[in-house]
Amino acid sequence: MNAGIVIPMRLGASRLPGKGLASIGPYRAVELLVGRLRAGVTRARRIVLCTTRERGDDTLATVAATMGVGVYRGSTDDVLLRLTEGAESLGVEWVAEVDGDDIFCDPTHVDLALERAAATAADCLSFANLPIGVTAHVLSVAAMRRACELKAGSDTSTGFLLPLTNRPEFKTVRELADPAYELPRARMTLDYAEDLEFFRAVVARFPGRELAFSLGELVDLLRREPGLVEINAGLTEAYWERFNRMKTTA
Repeated sequence: MNAGIVIPMRLGASRLPGKGLASIGPYRAVELLVGRLRAGVTRARRIVLCTTRERGDDTLATVAATMGVGVYRGSTDDVLLRLTEGAESLGVEWVAEVDGDDIFCDPTHVDLALERAAATAADCLSFANLPIGVTAHVLSVAAMRRACELKAGSDTSTGFLLPLTNRPEFKTVRELADPAYELPRARMTLDYAEDLEFFRAVVARFPGRELAFSLGELVDLLRREPGLVEINAGLTEAYWERFNRMKTTA
């Protein structure tokens, strides 16, 4: 496949400002995410971090460039447009969109999602039954551009995929991953201080292997130590309440 990876990230989050540069073990959050993707993804080798033109994101852009990651700086509020332009800068047909908050996004399932998107000719494909923060969205770059042309407004900061997934002309596929990886209460996305505590606690269990531990190892750990899941499990309902209040009408 002619595919790349796009990572939306900015430092101006209202709930946890600067979270992309927060320390998690020996790495900053963005370094941990990129390092794990580089170590495990085989079907998409080029990565672009898509941030904003705001001065507050200058440091993030510099860190990404130092890591040898492509940087695209675009709209603050129109996340779909920013990601589309970032994807087009790679010159690829498909991208795996890995949210900058999803530090433990599983590289094996990124590869599998890319494979399944090609097989199903999906415009958007993800896995429905993995823990929050583990799955990427694989997107057709042509569909992303078309969704930008069709969308009603210019603020896609909440629900940026809705202009694509809510329209009948685009094919959205939700696949089921191996149920061995299901862990309904686990939350692996960096949005609140409790999420940062969770990531730090998990990474501390894998000294020297922060970039290499697998999803299977992670799920096994969380089943052995359910207290880790409880660090931030209660935030999921609050997150979706806020999302449903703020989501953009496509």
